[in-house]
Amino acid sequence: MPKLTSLARPLYIETARGGIFGVLDAPPEPRADRAAVLICSPWGWDDVASYRPRRALALRLANAGHPTLRFDFPGTGNSAGSPRDGDLLGAWSEAVAAAAEWLRHEHGGGGLAVLGLGLGGLLALEAAAHGTAVDELALWAAPPTGAAFVKEVRKFARLQTWQKADEPAAAEQLPDGWVEASGFLLSPETLAALEQLDPAPPAGGPLRRALLLGRNGVEADQRLQERLREAGVEVEAGSGRGRGWGAMVSHPERARLPEAAVGEVEEWLSAGEGAAAPASPAAPAPDASPELELEVDGQAVTETPIAVDSPGGGVFAIVVKPALSFPPGPCTVFLNAGGVRNPGPNRMWAERARAWAARGVTSARIDIEGIGEGGGDPDGIPPGNAFFDEKFEQQVASVLAELRRRGLAERFLLVGLCSGGYFAFRTALRDTSVEAVVLINPWTLVWYPELEDEREARKASRVLQRKWVSKLLKGEVAFSKVRAALRSALVGAGRRLRDLGRSRRQRRRRRSALDSALDQLRDRGVRLTIAFADNEPLVDELAEIDFTAALSRWPNVALADLPGGDHTLRPFGAQLAARELLDAELELALGAPEAAEDRF
Repeated sequence: MPKLTSLARPLYIETARGGIFGVLDAPPEPRADRAAVLICSPWGWDDVASYRPRRALALRLANAGHPTLRFDFPGTGNSAGSPRDGDLLGAWSEAVAAAAEWLRHEHGGGGLAVLGLGLGGLLALEAAAHGTAVDELALWAAPPTGAAFVKEVRKFARLQTWQKADEPAAAEQLPDGWVEASGFLLSPETLAALEQLDPAPPAGGPLRRALLLGRNGVEADQRLQERLREAGVEVEAGSGRGRGWGAMVSHPERARLPEAAVGEVEEWLSAGEGAAAPASPAAPAPDASPELELEVDGQAVTETPIAVDSPGGGVFAIVVKPALSFPPGPCTVFLNAGGVRNPGPNRMWAERARAWAARGVTSARIDIEGIGEGGGDPDGIPPGNAFFDEKFEQQVASVLAELRRRGLAERFLLVGLCSGGYFAFRTALRDTSVEAVVLINPWTLVWYPELEDEREARKASRVLQRKWVSKLLKGEVAFSKVRAALRSALVGAGRRLRDLGRSRRQRRRRRSALDSALDQLRDRGVRLTIAFADNEPLVDELAEIDFTAALSRWPNVALADLPGGDHTLRPFGAQLAARELLDAELELALGAPEAAEDRF
């Protein structure tokens, strides 16, 4: 496939509820006969996991001549608002209308097509039903009604492990009537409004063509197809039935764009070329701005997307700063949480950055290469251990250098989860302007190529041991099998003894490397906070080297516990605990000594 390029333009489109963040991918070679395409995202974890594939889809459409806009709904991603806002469903519908109107004004000479994924499809249909001028509508895995969506969300929420009795601390504090699914919240008001959502386009409207793709081999809703045909819409039900949807929304580090379904969308768009009679916009287009102005806790703050040139691929960052001048303090840099883009796990980075800007603290949340809006391969970071490539250290260093060049900061506080924690730690060792680091569930502190294999072997060993003991106790293992197992154990004993010495030497070298790194941070006075949820593999590995027994050697290091056992802090209680942890670190950065006494 040829290299995909576009003239990507991050922007904020104004609505009555505040600005919505979007990215316009403009065609390198515009074609007047190609429809502009608006992509409406799914909700919650589906949105997080599928972000990079949606970006890849936008690049493909732009390279085929379609100006393509994708955006974050209010209260999600980098847009204004919060899940706690009233009439959130109304804000979502207005966002679709505003984005569609802006795109039609700016690039709609060939008509306007809307591609709605998951709940975004139902919201796109709602906007069309209420007068938004949409010529073509493609719905992929869209729920047939809002009630069906709510039912599915409630069912999923009940199945989450942290909703069970064995993890009460992680699930507690969720307000009455609210639903949390994969860490994303829906209020009672929003749930009630969604349950009443059942849009149908009016007959005789501008909508003339529709493509309906199902989900994972299940056909699109028949009732929805019939209602569209009754409104005079030419309906095509995708033959591929939306296969590949599940893989695209399962995990941000493994998600890929399903070729079969995307091919159907591309063919369907091509079939409609030149047939549209584009509607003349009836009202002025909404304003669009390169930055977002917000009011947070009574203070004005500003967000600005920036691009940073860096080895291996461009880095995307959103800088958040107070509108008023404050005494100089450290700039906070929020690093990617694994494959999760810059708003952070459950949008935690965006919310903390804005709240801290209201306190006078400038921050940047970043997408390194292969994540979110970062450069590199459109498919994202390849599987395996690629997250620990040294080039990512260089990219983080480039961001700090760019922030210094812009005069935004001279000192830094770094925050990272998972691999972001690892790179925060590594950056602190290389850059003397870093004065504090917060690591949340860091995957490791000392990387070595055998790490993942050793963890998998350890995990498999535990499973086999539990299974073996269980069968012995139940009398389910014949004596002949016991004898064979003993023979196998004796054969392997010599090999394990030979490996034992090498394993011990490697462990000593890793411990020495960790001690040296911590000594360096101690000698420079860098504060280091490491917080772990339950069942983190690094906790066991640190216990094996008696790490906590040696903590008195590093008075700058503090350990903290977070409730629950979810790596990305999806349980609501874990999110609250992490927020308190981060706010306490901010107090220290701002010079409040009592915060050190209250944290742990």
